[in-house]
Order: sequence, then C-alpha cells, then structure tokens
Amino acid sequence: MTDGAQRTAVEQQLAAAAQAVHELKAASGRVAELRARHQQLSDQLTAAQSQVRDDQHQVRSLDRMTLTHVMAALHGSREDKLARATAEADKAAFQAAELARQVQAIETELIAAQDQARSLTGAPDQYERALTAKEQLLEQAGDFSAHELLSLADERGRLTGELTEIADAEQTAQAALTALGAVQDALSSASGWNTFDEFGGGMLASMEKHSVLDHAANLAAQADQQLATLRTELTSVGQLAPQLTVGSGTRFVDICFNSIFTDMAFSAHISQARQNTAQALQTVSGVTQRLQQQRSQAEQRLEQIAERRQQLLAS
Repeated sequence: MTDGAQRTAVEQQLAAAAQAVHELKAASGRVAELRARHQQLSDQLTAAQSQVRDDQHQVRSLDRMTLTHVMAALHGSREDKLARATAEADKAAFQAAELARQVQAIETELIAAQDQARSLTGAPDQYERALTAKEQLLEQAGDFSAHELLSLADERGRLTGELTEIADAEQTAQAALTALGAVQDALSSASGWNTFDEFGGGMLASMEKHSVLDHAANLAAQADQQLATLRTELTSVGQLAPQLTVGSGTRFVDICFNSIFTDMAFSAHISQARQNTAQALQTVSGVTQRLQQQRSQAEQRLEQIAERRQQLLAS
C-alpha cells in the first residue's frame, strides 16, 4: 500500500471511529435521561393508581344506602357529593391511564436507546486502534501535513455524528410544532363553542364543546409525547433541554368533567390551556432556531475542513 493510500485509509478509520464515539456518547446520554424520566413517571403512576383506588372506594361508600346517606339525600346533598366523587374518580382514572401511556412510550424509547448504545460498545476500542494507527503513520511520515490531515479527519467524524443528532432533533421539533398547532386550533374551537354555550347555545353546543375538548386532549397527549422525545434528543446535541410540556397532567381533565364546575371556571381552564400551548410553541420555535444555527455552524466547519484537506493533498 502506498503512503497516500495508507494515509487515506487511516483518515477514514479515524473519522468513522470518532463518529461512533460521538454517537455512543449521545446514546448513553439519552439512556440516562430516559431512565430518570421513566422512574419519575413510574412513581407518579403508582401514586395515581393509589388515588384511583381511594376515589373508587369513596364512590362505593357514597353509593351505599346508609342512614347518613338517607339524611344527606333529604337535604339534597347526597347526589351532589356522589356526582363530585364520581367525577373525581373518573378524573383520577383518566390521569392514571395517561401516565401509563407515557410510561409505555418511554419504555419503547429506552429500549431503542439501549440497543443503540449496546451496538456501539466497541466504539472506544475502535477509536483507540485508530489513534494507534495514526501515531504509527505520523512516525513514518514525519511531516506536518499528515498530522493535520488526521486531526481534520477526527474532527470531521465528530461533526458528522453531531449533524445526525441535530437532524433527528429538528425533525422531532417540526413534528412537535405541527402537533402544538393542532392543539391550538382545537382549543380555539373549544373556546368558541364555550362562548356560544354560555350565551344559551343549548345541549347541542354543550355536546360539541365536549367533543372538541376530547379531541384537544388527544392532540395534547400526542404533542406532549413529541415534546418529551425532543427534550431527550436535545441532550444529545449539547443543548440545555428546556421544560417542554403543554401543561400539567390535569390540563384537560378538569374541563372534561366540567359538570361540577362553573362556566367561569370552564373558561379559565380553556384559557390556561391556550396559554400553555402558546408558550410551548414559542419555546419549540426558539429551539428550532438554535438547532438551525448549530447545524449551519457544523456544516460551515465541515466545508472548511474539506477545503483545507484539499489544499494539503494538493500541496
């Protein structure tokens, strides 16, 4: 093998090894982030399931015919208490089901991240072998251009891995923006139907309002999943992951069971959900801009590396 061919082979080996090490670091970061979130959500799910059992016990207790309940019925309070307890039980069950879905989604992501990390376990050794080959080649060559070429190859590999992570984060950010836009549209529609209902829209307006809110809740769950994935991916590209969420776990639950709330409270819940969604949209838009800047900088540096490599090879 000629000196030029040997140097090219070592360059390629070093670039590939550096990229693999970068990808291993990114995958390991995702595993750590997902494990922490999985533990947090699992704890919340355990608490939510306990709350479901407590609320269901309360409903069963109120539903039994006892002297206390008969007296409460005579004063017109038993039905109100039973309705509230039933709504609270339904709310707790809704929260538990949503948390269970989130836990399952994170488990799927975690398995994928662990599989990727395992597939790259040999990357550090591969990189060490590439460095050894580089040292041997430099000893044989004894010129500055060979040293710079191999250093550029190392940097090129790391930048290539970084661009892959940025592209994944940008794709997820765009999906999150689309999902949040759909939530925003659904909430605007719900707000309109709520106003119509407040001014005497009747049963049809009330039914349509609840239907739109159910749709908004489903869209919000999808948006939250996209935001959670984005938050994990941002740790891989070296960005401080913001608290990305549409709202708390009860963002739509209370208004879905609004029979125990006033119209004023109903409007306030919709308004808060719209504010949360707008804030999330603004945050993700900012993240998207930073990712674009980071990608542009990496691409410019790769162009500089390519130009410098060409100069060294032509000299």
